[in-house]
Amino acid sequence: MRLGEGRPMPLTSAKADGAVTRLEATWAGQGLATLGILLAPEARTVEAAEFEAFLRDTGATAALAERTKKKETKKAARVVAVESARAFAGVLAPPRAAAPVDPAAGTDEPLGLPFEIVAGVPPLPLRAGTTLPASVLLDGKPAPGAVVRAYVPGTEAPAALHADTQGVVSFPLESEGRLLLAVAAVRRTGKADRARGEIWKKADWEVQRSTLALLVLPRAPAPTPAPTKAPKGKGAAPKPKPK
Repeated sequence: MRLGEGRPMPLTSAKADGAVTRLEATWAGQGLATLGILLAPEARTVEAAEFEAFLRDTGATAALAERTKKKETKKAARVVAVESARAFAGVLAPPRAAAPVDPAAGTDEPLGLPFEIVAGVPPLPLRAGTTLPASVLLDGKPAPGAVVRAYVPGTEAPAALHADTQGVVSFPLESEGRLLLAVAAVRRTGKADRARGEIWKKADWEVQRSTLALLVLPRAPAPTPAPTKAPKGKGAAPKPKPK
């Protein structure tokens, strides 16, 4: 967790609560709180059809081409999955604070995760009817061509956004509500990966996945038009003077 412009500090006291893991942080301060989590790498075996569909959905054309070339399209994939997530919260100033800080004015900055989506505008006051620019960073560098999927409540399928040469996507915010941006990157593992741990020794692929959770507020109210002045008409005819 990072509050304002401070350095990131750890969330602690992890407690399992059913399917949810709850974390805590005690922080004296105010402003935009950026939350991030990085899960430990996990070894998985993914069936061939499921892995091929995943590669198509995430736009991993290079991995698809390599599996086709090596005739692996019907082979299960041994994967190391590395997953991370980011979100935001606003910490308000205490009553009668001498120098209150508006969380809505806070800007997003990278947390240093291996794969992350960074909002290009202040993330708390997002409103429907505007556009959200976001950068995709892989190992701290722009990820051109990354496919970002935007999950909006009430829609049947996510919208796919392709990052430009600078790793930036622009998503039109058409409706209010929760918004989840998700991105994935796939690469073939090599000999150097085997020194990273036991689960890497049998893995064929590394899959990096990351999400960014946001809240889109309702559209800003239309400005009230200024009252228009009535046109000046001709005054009443003067009364005739008495003789």
